[in-house]
Amino acid sequence: FANIYRGKMIENGEDIAIKKLRNNRNCFDLDNERDLNSNFIKEAAILHHVNKIYSRNIVKFYGICIDDNNVSIITKYYPNGDLRSKLEGNQLSSNEIFKYCKDITNGLKCLQSV
Repeated sequence: FANIYRGKMIENGEDIAIKKLRNNRNCFDLDNERDLNSNFIKEAAILHHVNKIYSRNIVKFYGICIDDNNVSIITKYYPNGDLRSKLEGNQLSSNEIFKYCKDITNGLKCLQSV
């Protein structure tokens, strides 16, 4: 559904993550493509709203870029990778897993308030 790339902010050189919606030009289901675009833009709107109240448990949102055939969400880049990879690779101790569970719960509470 989306590819994630690492980039840099022009202004300050800060690392950013660029989540780019895959362009499904070969897909003949136009309704599905519209739904993907709509859901992707909704995700950006939720991140934007949540970042106004700031939660350390939600990724920092910088913006969304929309042009003719591309939609991208720009967020803070986290160099330690994603949680799924760490869980699947058994790289976390029980204490770390418990801490992540608490952080996820707090993040979900924040999202639920939107």
